[in-house]
Amino acid sequence: MRTNRPGLIAGLAVAGLAAGCNRGGDTDPPKIAYGQTECEHCKMIVSDEPFAAALVIVAADGHVTKYAFDDVGCVLDYLEDRPVSGRAIAYVHDFESKAWLDADAAVFVRSEALQTPMASNLAASATLEGAQRLLARYPGGIVRFAELRHAAAPAADHATANGRNHP
Repeated sequence: MRTNRPGLIAGLAVAGLAAGCNRGGDTDPPKIAYGQTECEHCKMIVSDEPFAAALVIVAADGHVTKYAFDDVGCVLDYLEDRPVSGRAIAYVHDFESKAWLDADAAVFVRSEALQTPMASNLAASATLEGAQRLLARYPGGIVRFAELRHAAAPAADHATANGRNHP
């Protein structure tokens, strides 16, 4: 049986791109089709752009995998549930401009008044001034992504971080 190798290779390449995987080193956030893309963690449809988030994982061999999430809380849960081998880059949207931001550089507002898709009550801003404007509308507090990740880390990670090597 003879196969159409160029067609097969092209089909596999398209399938790999559709799954969000590549080896090209592109670490930009994935393209999200709002109202169609499924959250990698909770499987809900990503539809609220100001709260949508993404995770780009770069493996040691350079393989890049991109995931979309409907809420930064899902990113935190995903990272807690699945140890990442390689480098993980989290992205969130600036609440006002909807531009993608590196989550490590973003300033987050946590407020019970923020109605987010998965009830994380978190919105991101590119600047402290933007976060303060959000606080005026949604009273709460300011937090950074590193603090959110630390709070979401499994108990064993907390023990190690606190200098203990036992639970």
